[in-house]
Formats: sequence, structure tokens, C-alpha cells
Amino acid sequence: MFATNPFSILAETVPSIVMQGFVVLMVLLIVAGTLLDIIHKKNVKYFFENAKKAIWSYGHRNPQGIISGLKDGDIWIHEHGPRGGDEINIVSNPKINEDPIKERNYGWPKATYGINYSGSEITKNKTLDGVTDPYYYWTPSIAPSGMVMIKGSEIYSDWNNTLLIGSLSFRYLERLKFDDSGVIMREKLFPRIGRVRDVNLSPEGFVYISVEGEGIFKILPN
Repeated sequence: MFATNPFSILAETVPSIVMQGFVVLMVLLIVAGTLLDIIHKKNVKYFFENAKKAIWSYGHRNPQGIISGLKDGDIWIHEHGPRGGDEINIVSNPKINEDPIKERNYGWPKATYGINYSGSEITKNKTLDGVTDPYYYWTPSIAPSGMVMIKGSEIYSDWNNTLLIGSLSFRYLERLKFDDSGVIMREKLFPRIGRVRDVNLSPEGFVYISVEGEGIFKILPN
């Protein structure tokens, strides 16, 4: 970590016009390199078709917690909605020859259970054809932060098949019990403990929560 800002020292010795010219030159070199690569590959279509391979999903709004799921390659994401409409989404491992632009849309901003902070409507659509519905959503928003999945735990055997998620706005830890049909139970743990910033599992399998302004707490089973 720098003790001082190296750019402030550089600014004292190098004229600003030279530094600005250097930045412009770097941008031009990047653009030129991209264009040359497109020409080398013969066409623009090749460039954009390969760019799509880097996309796993889109239509998300402000993802906060990302964890590995129940199946190999699956990831579970929770994200802040606007006013209402926080979501949990499951993004599956891409299939061979799958087109993510057509098959990986999770809705935002075309479909949402939330509204603008002002109270005005974002869209009339809560769901749409060609859009993957959320696995779970909150209305009103809890402002989720941090997430772990409890599965196969001997320490928290009563909590297996459970998601633990912090709530920033309501200041508690949320427990969501799920089965093959989806979320089947919701429980609020440690009400008013504070703004839960993160939830994590130790290598030994214990749950730790980070609470803004209070510290880090270890959750012990009953």
C-alpha cells in the first residue's frame, strides 16, 4: 500500500498537458489494437460473438451476496431492488452452445417487484416471457447483505437447507428454509442486532456475522 499518492508526486514534476496527452495516447492505442484485432479476425461479428461467451447472465440490479449453489457450477445471488423487490436468483452453469443473451435475462429493469424510491412506477411487469423469475423476493426490501448456505452441517443440524442473509435496513439476520419447491419458511434471528454487513462460514463450519459498528459475532448452536 502506498503511504503517499504517487500521482501527486508525479504532478509536481510533469506538466499536466503531458499527463493528459499520455492518457489520450493510451486510449487511442487501445482503440487501435481492438480495431486491428477485428480486422485480423476478418469481421466484427466474430468479435461480438466471442464477447458474448464471457456473459453468464444479465438483468441484475446491485448484486450483494454471491455463493456457490447446490449443483456444480450453479451460483446463488441476492441483489438489492429499488423500493421493494430485493431478489434471490439462481444462475445455472452454462450449457454447451447456450446463447446467454437469449437465455440469461433476470429481468431488471424490464420486470421487477419494486418501484422507484419516489414511489413512481418502474414497469408494470413483475414477470415477462423470456425472463427468469426470481427464486425468492422481498417486499418491502430488507436490503440483503452477505449470504451463506447451510447444508450437511453437523454443527447446525437444525438449519440444514437454509440460507442465512443479513438485513441492513431492518437490522437482523434472516433465515430462509428451502426444499425442492422453494422457500418454505422465513425466520428473523437476532432482531435489532444492528446492520448486518456480512455473513460467512469458518473452515470449521461456524457461522460468523459482521455487524456495522458492533463487531464480528460467532453464532453458537443451541
